[in-house]
Amino acid sequence: MADSVAATGRLQRLWRGRTTRRLRRHRLFMTGLVLFAVFVVVGLLADVLAPTSPNAMSLRNRFQSPGAHFPFGTDNFGRDVLSRVIHGARVSLLVGLFVAALTTVFGVIIGAVAGYFSRLDAPVIGVMDAFMAFPTILLAIGISTALGP
Repeated sequence: MADSVAATGRLQRLWRGRTTRRLRRHRLFMTGLVLFAVFVVVGLLADVLAPTSPNAMSLRNRFQSPGAHFPFGTDNFGRDVLSRVIHGARVSLLVGLFVAALTTVFGVIIGAVAGYFSRLDAPVIGVMDAFMAFPTILLAIGISTALGP
């Protein structure tokens, strides 16, 4: 019990710190934080929040415009677009977490190797500079061309 009280006190002191005080006053940061929190909650509660199954087809309801029954409308198979967006939030969160974890692991490994072996430092920096200088959209177009549709 005493440990949880001490941990709560440490968290309160951290939240009252100068940096967090500045962040709490920054409107764009707080807006982004709230939107991210909503996105996470929607992703975690997708099964509860989605009005229908994202894959349930109803050919009778094809191409319905947005309305009371289908707030985002339906697609060419009669699937509810809102349900698909809500369930897509979960997939996007998982992909984002996986990519962040993967890049962290590989970044630490490559950085450690380049730092330990000084001969590799300049080539690794050159390769990373080339990656960062290359326009992302051209890289995406090149990869999709090479791999096909």
